[in-house]
Amino acid sequence: MIVENKSRKNDISIYLSAFFLAVIIIIFYAGLSTIFNKEDVDDAWMLSFFYNVFVKNMPPETTFGGVLSNLKLFEMTQAFIYSQFLNIVGWTKGNAHLLSSIFILLSGAVWFFIFRKMRFSMKLSLFTALLMVWSEPFFREATIARPEALTFFLVSLSFLSFISGWHLSSGVLALIAFENHPMGIIVFIYILSWIISEWSVFFKVKTTAIKKLLFFLVGIIIGSVYYFTLHYSGLSGINIFVQEGMRGFLITVLYQYFFVTAKYYRHIVELVFFSACLLIFIRKGFFNKQKFILIFLTGILAANFLNPRPNFHYTIYFYPSFLLLSLAALEKIDKMMWGVSFLFVLFLAYYLSIYYRNHDYNFNTYSTRIASIVPADNLPVVGSPNEWFAFKDREFYPATYTGYFNTSAPAFYLIKEDNYRNGYSDAPGNVRFKEIIASNYTEKSVESLEIYGETYEVVRMSRNTKTATKGKP
Repeated sequence: MIVENKSRKNDISIYLSAFFLAVIIIIFYAGLSTIFNKEDVDDAWMLSFFYNVFVKNMPPETTFGGVLSNLKLFEMTQAFIYSQFLNIVGWTKGNAHLLSSIFILLSGAVWFFIFRKMRFSMKLSLFTALLMVWSEPFFREATIARPEALTFFLVSLSFLSFISGWHLSSGVLALIAFENHPMGIIVFIYILSWIISEWSVFFKVKTTAIKKLLFFLVGIIIGSVYYFTLHYSGLSGINIFVQEGMRGFLITVLYQYFFVTAKYYRHIVELVFFSACLLIFIRKGFFNKQKFILIFLTGILAANFLNPRPNFHYTIYFYPSFLLLSLAALEKIDKMMWGVSFLFVLFLAYYLSIYYRNHDYNFNTYSTRIASIVPADNLPVVGSPNEWFAFKDREFYPATYTGYFNTSAPAFYLIKEDNYRNGYSDAPGNVRFKEIIASNYTEKSVESLEIYGETYEVVRMSRNTKTATKGKP
């Protein structure tokens, strides 16, 4: 009786802890939505594609340009879903982030059911799923309009469908995930890892196993029809996509995440934690009873080295395997809640530091004030990517990429801020743009103001009548 009461108290404690963590996650998702990254070019870049196609009825790349991300080969699924949502609630950065957050939170729920379907304990399933959406790789994708949030959700649904016996729908969802982003193909690594770990059970009756795989194949064929229906006209550019995608083959996604993208190498703390848990998992022989975990990790690491286009945003597809292995190892030695607490505090400290630095920033105020100093006429505007949100309904070009800007235009407005004055290190085309306008235009200051400690100046650029330099920047 005493043991039963103690067990019941432990269960209540676990559920209360999970509820507390879930509430904290929602609060931080809402509170850091537009200040986690005050300016990320991918927000305006992606949403400008969607807005151009579904609202302005013009080619998607007309504003920001684009070789890989111009909807010709991928991402029409996201373009349609986000556009329909934003048409209803409004085309703001915050609303786009809201939808990304919804997909990330739904992904966490799907993975809870995946873990339960694999017969992991309620405690392990619950806290692994919660820590997934609390961890930085997931939090980052919840606060940006990139395709990872939706793609990972579709990948998760496809994986859950397969292990639940819905093989046809799994195949369809796998190809929809791939259409939304090429990284959707990683679902096949997830599925293969599960099949290998369940080999004797899956192939116990070979005819049944073959039937399951045939249904999965039919789903893939249906999904392929979906893909080719959307992108048949753009397939001629597949060679450009392959060439561009192969540029970063020598650097891996996980190397980017753990060693490159973070200041002060803060992600090395996670790497040490995961490595220690892996050592415990192997030395204690836990892999004999939980084969999927180690097979899953091995497949993920192989995918990491085979990915030809490393991007730290893709860490979201790899991170679940690390969390599952770590918490499973700690659960076996009755230290799981110590691991949960450690990871919770680790990420909490980072999120609090962001709130401390950026809590005074309000993106809507920024956009409104920028729009107020640019005359409301028909002249084009050139500014930072963030300023697309203020001028999305007029002709706008980002100063980081002005390849589509007509350099023989009689006049335009240029918004100068610190990045423009100092030069964009990752936008060499901007240097050429500056050279062209310096030779062919005369500037006249219109108005300036200070926003959050930075001076923004609007100048009217008028083309010199005696010069006729032509060309694209």
